[in-house]
Amino acid sequence: MKKGFTLAEVLITLSVIGVVAALTMPSLIGNYKKQVYVTQLKKAVNVWDNGIKLMLAIEGSDYLNNTEFAQVIVNSGKTAYNATTVSGLSNATEILKKYFNIIKMEGTASPITFKGLDGTDATYGNYDFEKIYLSDGSVYYVSLKDFNDTVISEKLNNGSILIDVNGDKGPNQMGRDIFQFFVYRTGTLVAGGSIRAKEIWNWDFWKTGTSGCGTEGSEKITTGVKGWYCAARIIENGWEMDY
Repeated sequence: MKKGFTLAEVLITLSVIGVVAALTMPSLIGNYKKQVYVTQLKKAVNVWDNGIKLMLAIEGSDYLNNTEFAQVIVNSGKTAYNATTVSGLSNATEILKKYFNIIKMEGTASPITFKGLDGTDATYGNYDFEKIYLSDGSVYYVSLKDFNDTVISEKLNNGSILIDVNGDKGPNQMGRDIFQFFVYRTGTLVAGGSIRAKEIWNWDFWKTGTSGCGTEGSEKITTGVKGWYCAARIIENGWEMDY
């Protein structure tokens, strides 16, 4: 005589499976989202770097300062940190259409407020940005500055860029889908709080910065951690969002 499961045994088994699923699914979904954000971030950084490399190659220049893009800003009479208000930045970003698949651009007054990694507001910038929408759904908040015909210093940074890897979709949170970078003289992106940023500009390192990206090796995010340096943490941990 074949023995089968009783209805009570089946219900108990299903209940156990349900409990296990309820406990593990949020973690699995959270880890999946993190992987998606990191993949999108890596792509966005590569898109920028490749576009700028193409610009420099076509114009035969080693530095962003010497490009048509930079000179439009210089010739507009802009002052540092304030390019958009004199149309220098918006005119210059028109040039970027030659090198990037841009579908829309719009000026954005500072400061910009997002959610910090700790869930509280994180306000960024004392200068205006050009908000650039790419065809892949990502958005660059671009603010360029300090272009000069004669001075191209190792210590000079040409502005900052916030990358929103999924555009206007949520969570619009620093360190999750929004990341901070600075533009080096070669046009490449340097993550705020990174070893490279410390080497060039002697800025805060993410592991010691008070608003950086949490504590090294810990997933716990405490109050006051806004997430400004999370791109550095991700890149320097082998492109992993371990928080």
